[in-house]
Amino acid sequence: MDLPSYAGAFVTNAWGVSPVRRIDSVAYEIDEKVMARVAAVYEDVPWDTV
Repeated sequence: MDLPSYAGAFVTNAWGVSPVRRIDSVAYEIDEKVMARVAAVYEDVPWDTV
C-alpha cells in the first residue's frame, strides 16, 4: 500500500468510527470536519436486525 498518498484514515465497527493518527511510520493529521461527516454518515446507516 502507498500509505503516504492517503490524506487520512479511520476505523469503524459496531461501536462507531475513530480516526487513525499513525500507521507504522506514517502520521496523519485528524481533519475534524471530515471525521464529523464520516460519523454522521455512519449514524444514518440503518441497523440490521439480527
